[in-house]
Amino acid sequence: MLRRSSTTGLATLWMSTLSLFAVAGSPLMADDAEAPKFGKTYPSDAIRFVTATSEDRAATTMLFDNFVLATETGRGQVVEAKTRTLTFGNVIEAKSDVSVNLDLRGFVSTVANGSAALIVMAGGETTAVDLQKAIESEKAIEEADPVRKSATEKATAAGFTVSAQPKGSDDFYARVPVKIAEGQPLQVTVVLIVDRQPTADSQALITIDSIDLTVKAVTKSDKAEKKSAKSEKATEKATDKADSKETKEAKAEKKTEAREASAKKEQPAKKEAADKDSEKAAAKAEKADKPAKAESTKTDSAKE
Repeated sequence: MLRRSSTTGLATLWMSTLSLFAVAGSPLMADDAEAPKFGKTYPSDAIRFVTATSEDRAATTMLFDNFVLATETGRGQVVEAKTRTLTFGNVIEAKSDVSVNLDLRGFVSTVANGSAALIVMAGGETTAVDLQKAIESEKAIEEADPVRKSATEKATAAGFTVSAQPKGSDDFYARVPVKIAEGQPLQVTVVLIVDRQPTADSQALITIDSIDLTVKAVTKSDKAEKKSAKSEKATEKATDKADSKETKEAKAEKKTEAREASAKKEQPAKKEAADKDSEKAAAKAEKADKPAKAESTKTDSAKE
């Protein structure tokens, strides 16, 4: 009887509590929904980006939020140099060698003795991008690309601010072709470098806002062309070597001819000089003989 009374009491208490929550449920849930919450956390030095890939997976676009590097502004006290690096990779599904184009876009600004550089390492090769040419190339690029549009929408939704370009900076576009052997992954390292000398208002800034990647198979014609190019290069090298040998032989022959011509020119002069020396010697001898002859003449006269 005691146990049943206790159970009944607990049930009554539980129902009362549920009734209380039911009455106050709506205001509590509303307050909870409006309460502040933590969002996604990023490390302070992380390079953030979003990607979009085409349906055939032959093209990918990466849009960046904070892939930027800059020196301090104003007058520097010492020489200042900074670097920032991003490395990413991609497994390539292919049954042959492939060719990948890396299209890098961004902007760069340098003031006074500030300078900036962009280096791309991929496919076992290192490319130092000519930023001046990249600035000139950017003017002819159109961005009406569905993959880029999709990536731009994602970047906007994520609140990226990389498009906040400072005044006085120049947009650039650079294409870096990469050859990847069958079965090998794509690995890319992008290095930003800025520096400045300690002068008034010296500054440098460089930003990468997107990297577009497109992949295609290396066809037999491409391989044949590559082989032909190698063959032509080898032939050219052999020709250069042969030409160099012929040139050396021609130079040696010319030197011999020059010596012979010089010797021929010198022969008359030498003969003339020798004749003159002989005449001088004869004249000298004749001159030396005159006193002796005169002395002999005098002695003969005395005897008579």
